[in-house]
Amino acid sequence: MGCQAHSRNPKDKTLRVFRGTECVHKIDEAHGDIIRAIASSTSFIATASNDSVVKMWSFDGAQITALSGHQSFVYGVTFAGDSGEILSSSDDCTLKVWCDAQCKQSIVHAGTVWQATSLPNADIVTACADMCVRVWTRDPARMAPEAERTTQQEIAQQANVAAAQKGSSSVPMDSVIDIAKMPTMVGKKNGEIKMFNDNGTVFAYMWNAGARIWDKVGEVMGSQQPKKHYDGDPVFPAGEYDFIFDVDLGASFGTKPLPFNRGQNPLVAAESFCSREQIHKGNSEQIRQFIIQNAGEDGASGGGSAPAAAPSAPEATPYPKEAQAKLFPVMQPAVFKDGKFDAIQGKILEFNSQVEESLKLDPVE
Repeated sequence: MGCQAHSRNPKDKTLRVFRGTECVHKIDEAHGDIIRAIASSTSFIATASNDSVVKMWSFDGAQITALSGHQSFVYGVTFAGDSGEILSSSDDCTLKVWCDAQCKQSIVHAGTVWQATSLPNADIVTACADMCVRVWTRDPARMAPEAERTTQQEIAQQANVAAAQKGSSSVPMDSVIDIAKMPTMVGKKNGEIKMFNDNGTVFAYMWNAGARIWDKVGEVMGSQQPKKHYDGDPVFPAGEYDFIFDVDLGASFGTKPLPFNRGQNPLVAAESFCSREQIHKGNSEQIRQFIIQNAGEDGASGGGSAPAAAPSAPEATPYPKEAQAKLFPVMQPAVFKDGKFDAIQGKILEFNSQVEESLKLDPVE
């Protein structure tokens, strides 16, 4: 028995289960958004989606459970060997470890967690948008020194504080230190920032080395810019968007709108735009970089704010759309180094005399 999540367009949410080459089960609307990843064990199928949910399925296509807890797109899901655990990696900067339909652990990273996998010794490897691959272990003998682990946690928390203050709400509550522990904690350097959970509300505090106290910075919460309305098209649905960029396709095609929301994957948006405009996917990286530059690193990967108005994207190299005719319209002038003017004029006049009266050129033309 094999399975796959089959997507023929950017909006496909269908799960198909195959036996050999035959599709034996088809589940329409398996998720509320496109399916990003799929994994299978000897007994179950797991799917991850842009709807922030991981779902478990039987091989006959019946949903077993939905694992909710991520705050943004879930890019990866995998079974951790024979342990019965499931690993999910998300745009909300967390790796989550699930067991018996419960989240047993949420590990905060400094950026989007693109993928995770388990090793034969039960260690877990994660790939993060901060360009680091990390190995996580439960074996105390193989753990990194405590100072290194503390630094990693602080870097991740500070990155999440910055994202949250710019509009993200992806900071996992269970990873934030309870404020009751604050009096016993000493900052490592002046200006160090930590998050503390005060009865369900997350606050940021800065270490004041002179007074040896934590100064309250403020509540970790976002300030949203007004959204813009987009009328919709066959690829991008109608609705409110954080940004509507203008992408310049050159003089022949003009500028085309590219709607984009904070937390959306800029590469997916760029590829969808190329598909809609029928231009080569080689332009995707150029458009992706433009989105990141104008939406901000956080806005393009799970949070952040940037001005709603942005300049036009750099000109993309379009692949011509299907022409209406083989010869017309003529989009490029033909240049001749030498020519006989009288002969050319004579031939034009000859053709002009043969066409319908309404199509003839007048003497001025």
